[in-house]
Amino acid sequence: METLRLFDSHCHLDDRAFKGKLELFLTRAADAGVRRVLVAACDEHSSFESLNMAGERCGVEIFAAAGVHPHEAKTVASGIPEELTDLSENPKIRAIGECGLDYYYDHSARGGQQR
Repeated sequence: METLRLFDSHCHLDDRAFKGKLELFLTRAADAGVRRVLVAACDEHSSFESLNMAGERCGVEIFAAAGVHPHEAKTVASGIPEELTDLSENPKIRAIGECGLDYYYDHSARGGQQR
């Protein structure tokens, strides 16, 4: 029987819950058929963290995303930092996100999210 080849298109492996246990979680994911994951970023810091994680580990290929979640829009009120924009040119960055609008919680003003 052929093993499933799954792609987790949205995870946060940079979360502190994985600190010191990342290899364990990746091994478990690989055992369950996960072959690729995309680490979604929520702010400038996590964008760089996702980039640092990109590559092959424990049989799982890790892809990186760069972006700012709408809840964190207030952290880039004066515009997306040039360093973050430059990340989009890095070949290890495979996606832009998290991004968009999220008016449910209003953690950041709607105008700031739109900008």
